[in-house]
Amino acid sequence: MAHLHAWPPGAASLDVEDWDSGATVTVTLADAAAGPIACAKKLYGRAAKQRRASDHLEPLLLEGEHVAAYLREVAESLSQLDR
Repeated sequence: MAHLHAWPPGAASLDVEDWDSGATVTVTLADAAAGPIACAKKLYGRAAKQRRASDHLEPLLLEGEHVAAYLREVAESLSQLDR
């Protein structure tokens, strides 16, 4: 979005400067017919969806790790009873 003013109408790619390294980077649109604004909106939407999914899945992953630890303890206790 920072170089939107430099994007020629109908162009499928644009050469821009990487802010970190100073090197020239070619940005290519996934859908040149849609244009840079529509492609950026689509990418921002996808990133937001992935962030929401990550926020939802992280607590579930932690809960699963706690359950797995509990089950390991139960299995260890049961193996000691067999002895």
